[in-house]
Amino acid sequence: LIIFTFLLTIYICARNVWILKDDNLAIASLQSDFAEKRPDASVVETPAKIFKKPKLLGYGYRLVTEELLSKKQTHLSTETVHLLVKDVDQRISDAKATMGYFGGLLVFLGLLGAFIGLMKTVASVGDLIGGMNVSGGGGGADQFGKMIEGMKKPLNGMSTGFSSSLFGLLFSMCVGLIDRFMAAAMKAVRNEFEACLMNLAQLELVH
Repeated sequence: LIIFTFLLTIYICARNVWILKDDNLAIASLQSDFAEKRPDASVVETPAKIFKKPKLLGYGYRLVTEELLSKKQTHLSTETVHLLVKDVDQRISDAKATMGYFGGLLVFLGLLGAFIGLMKTVASVGDLIGGMNVSGGGGGADQFGKMIEGMKKPLNGMSTGFSSSLFGLLFSMCVGLIDRFMAAAMKAVRNEFEACLMNLAQLELVH
């Protein structure tokens, strides 16, 4: 269960990073659409690229593009830019919260496995003590051999507890590191989008 949760977390993180390619293409398309509005910029024709609706940019990108298509111009203020960027920040926070939940879940599953292993150990020790012949009628060598054989189950229980705790903590640390990489990729797209919007807002002020 711990390994499955870790693999699921890796899949979610990889998917969040993979879909950023559509956001990058959307930003590049937005910059290309407004390239001719720059008085000192030369328009360079590039092959068209098809991309899906960007997930991270959200309605901010749709708002700008729909206004461009309907009015052939945009009216962006600095306050509007900050609101659109804040919406992107909220999506990044939601993605980080999801990864944080799975990191905590891995630690919880590790502790749960430790308690299950402890319960198995206690039950096995109880069975071992209950099966021992304390009357003194049996052979000492036979009793010692049975005790050694009976100690396998408690040791297996301890192994289950320690290994589950170790895997839970180790995978949780890996999820934390992957979360930082994912957040860095998202923030890079966010900063690029903010720079693009600020340039558009400056262009509108010039006009």
